[in-house]
Amino acid sequence: MASLGVGRGVAALAVGVFAVAVVVLPAMVGLGLASGAVAYAAAGLGGLAAAWGGVKLAVAAWGLASAWADAPGRQVLPASVE
Repeated sequence: MASLGVGRGVAALAVGVFAVAVVVLPAMVGLGLASGAVAYAAAGLGGLAAAWGGVKLAVAAWGLASAWADAPGRQVLPASVE
């Protein structure tokens, strides 16, 4: 694998930490392992994760509908004028 460089390595690490935090913190609140300020942060991250999941679902549905609408069998051919 090619060298990422320091900047990209730090960015990749930050994205990984954020992804784990978005998943783990709401679970900790649900299990009663976090309280106070951590619980508020976890609730916010849980809301962010839910909204992001909704956006991904909408984009996937849009892509599937677009692929279905553009399928060769669904194209309307013009009537022959003879």
